[in-house]
Amino acid sequence: MAKFLISGVVGGIGNALFKRLIEAGHEIYAIGHDGEGMQKLQDQYSNFKHYVVCDYTNPQDIEKSCQDIWQYGPFDGFCYCSGQTQVQSVRKMKYEENLKLFNINFFAFLEVLRLFVIHKPKNYVSRVVVLSSISSILTTNYTAMYGASKAAIDAFLKNASIELINFKISINSLQPGYVDTKMGRILEVLGDFEDRIAKSQPMGIISTEDVAIELEYMLTKMPLTVTGSCRLLSGGCH
Repeated sequence: MAKFLISGVVGGIGNALFKRLIEAGHEIYAIGHDGEGMQKLQDQYSNFKHYVVCDYTNPQDIEKSCQDIWQYGPFDGFCYCSGQTQVQSVRKMKYEENLKLFNINFFAFLEVLRLFVIHKPKNYVSRVVVLSSISSILTTNYTAMYGASKAAIDAFLKNASIELINFKISINSLQPGYVDTKMGRILEVLGDFEDRIAKSQPMGIISTEDVAIELEYMLTKMPLTVTGSCRLLSGGCH
């Protein structure tokens, strides 16, 4: 069985992925902000081996917070499922809120990835998968900054994938459409969520399990020669 480092195992998509990997017998190590939630999971699952708590809103502190996780490596894969959404009019945007969003969705991922590369033996083969969004490529009212943070991830990995080949790392992202999570349903504040789904995503809202199945494949079975790709899980979204 393999060792995986997962960010965001407590809720939503990350938790669905966590359970699939745990049930398959893999060893899981985790990074996240919810220490209480991760402790409850560790009490429940014997192959959830270790976790560290860090604050993704302050990426400069991640190296110190995560310093003891690397002794358990090398890891066969790393998946970044943490994230935050934002429904905000351009007219009402605030720099501090935008910076927080980018720190969580983009800069924190970059910092964990940097540490992952540094601490991994150069010739040890690993897969990196990051949860992006269809908002990276399609437009939605009032989610401009969220879409921008996900587009930043996709642009980064396409370029970084060439360099990471030298470190035996494949890196790819998954771009789901509307997913049935607490975060995904934040668009309900706009008042037309169900109508929006019916019109733009013909196959309906995507379950966290469907996303987890795809992430599990990307972490465990997808050919290592696939790198720098952004895989779409659209539900027919257009």
